[in-house]
Formats: sequence, C-alpha cells, structure tokens
Amino acid sequence: MSDPPRSGTAGRRSLVAIFVTAGSLVIAAIHVAWPTLKIDTITVILVVVALLPWLGGLVESIEIPGGGKVQYRKLEQQVAEISVQATSASQTAQAALGAAATADTGTETIDTVPFERLKRLAAEYTAIRAMPYGSQRTESMNRLFGMLIVLTPHVANFKVEEALRDDDPGMRLAAYAYLYARPDKRFLNELVAALRREDKHFSQYWAIRTIGLLIQEIGAAAVPKEIVEALRAFLAGLPEGTDRSFELTRLLAMMD
Repeated sequence: MSDPPRSGTAGRRSLVAIFVTAGSLVIAAIHVAWPTLKIDTITVILVVVALLPWLGGLVESIEIPGGGKVQYRKLEQQVAEISVQATSASQTAQAALGAAATADTGTETIDTVPFERLKRLAAEYTAIRAMPYGSQRTESMNRLFGMLIVLTPHVANFKVEEALRDDDPGMRLAAYAYLYARPDKRFLNELVAALRREDKHFSQYWAIRTIGLLIQEIGAAAVPKEIVEALRAFLAGLPEGTDRSFELTRLLAMMD
C-alpha cells in the first residue's frame, strides 16, 4: 500500500491550481477587454517561465511555442548552479576590493608587516564572525581575506605550517591567504589536512579555492591519489548547493 499524500504536497497542489486558474481567468479577461491585443511568442514563454516554480511539483517538462521542450528539473538545477556561481564570483570580487584597498595604502607601508598587525587582523576576523548572519557579515569577511592576501606575504618569518594547524581561525585564514597569494605545492598535503579539520564554512570555501591554485601549479594529472580521495571524502560531507560544494566539485572534475 502506498503512503498517503503529504498534506504539504496537497497544499502546494491546491495553491498551484489556484494560481493557474486565476492566471488563466486574468488572461481571458484581458483578451475579452482588448480583443485586438496580440500576445507574441516571447510573452507566452515569459509567462511559462514565471509559472515554472509553481508547476515543478506537477510536471517534468513543458512544450514551448516554436518547438522545443523545457525540462523543469534540469532547468531548476541549472538555475541553482548559476546562483551558486554568482555567489562565488561575488565573494571573489569582494576579496579583490579588500586587496585593492590595502594595496592603495602605498607599497612602502607593506614592505614589512609586523606580526602583531597580522594578529590584529586575525582577531578582527573573530569579531566579524560574531556579527549577525547576513550579506554585510560575508562581505566584511571577504574584504578582510583580500587584505590578508596582500599583507601576509610581507609578514617576516610567516610560518605557514604552524598557521595551518593553529587553533585560532583567524590565523588559519591568514595561512590560506598566504598560499592564495603565493601558491606553493609543497604545502598541498598540509592545506588539505587543514581543510578537513576546518569547521568554519567561510574558511572552508577559501581553503578549497586555495587548494585549486596549488593543484594548478602541480598539474591535475600529477595530484597524488590520496589527496583526491581525501577531497572526495570531504565533498561527501558538504551540503549540496553550497558554494563550497560547487567549488570542490569543479576542482575534482579537473582531476578525473
């Protein structure tokens, strides 16, 4: 015996029926009021696209005027991927703004960066993380990462391996920024190990992006099998549809 339909599904179907019926009545009323009004193919397609989110639970595909078929499930997946790509591009742009603002202060001020300044930036990262979730918080963290990209290569005796293992999330982020600015394949194992221990989503994202730069330096075909397996295992634990999942999936595809 099949399970009874869920009330949520039934409710959604009712809403869909209401919207489709109401929309049809509106279009019919417009046609009666303005019989000479022409509705071209583009208009019809736009109406169909507008209805797709409501029809997803009821249909798999829709024929469109002029031939062709919209596969709803596939379209829904493509829209989700585009959204994640846009988010990833936005993070990169925000980091670039932070880097540019730091570089504009003048090269003479960053020839040698005191370690204490780096510690202050690490503490600032912790303070930003205490802010309420939202776009402002994410933008502030990305700008800080951009600053770290510019400054960390100028910190005297910066110990990357120690920073990757540091309990301070700000220092780990500084290590990712250092390797993002100066990719060094010698640190790939330590960077992947840091990613697997990393519990901050923002830091996971930039660790993955940095791993990608180191792999480009090595060459995808030359990446050790154990590294690929470790990254696949980490991907399996990431929620689908996140920027982290998107970036790591794309990275692993390069090594297939």
